[in-house]
Amino acid sequence: VPDQLGDYAIAKGTTLLISAYGIHRDANFWENPDQFRPERFDRQANFPKQAFLPFASGKHTCLGNHFAVIEMTVILAMIGQRYFLQRVENYPVEANPQLLLVPDRPIPVELVSRRSTAISAHV
Repeated sequence: VPDQLGDYAIAKGTTLLISAYGIHRDANFWENPDQFRPERFDRQANFPKQAFLPFASGKHTCLGNHFAVIEMTVILAMIGQRYFLQRVENYPVEANPQLLLVPDRPIPVELVSRRSTAISAHV
């Protein structure tokens, strides 16, 4: 059926897409929205529910969202216990928003063992 979204009339059969990339950088929700500050998305943060959509929302919410968060936490903890991630090349990387947010080019990194003498000299 036709609908109204704010000032916009939506015709029957219209497909609407929401840009999580745009919402996650909206100055109406976030202070300094273009800065890389992952802590702004902390579950304890006080922001409107619709301002953070990492796994979509509503009836299209990702079925695996809880598993993905747990899996990501465990994997990062396991890697972080054993290795440092070190960039191989130091060049700027830009965001390339597609269906998912991806870098505009590959980011080569090395896994450097935390037991390595080269790293332990810097710790």
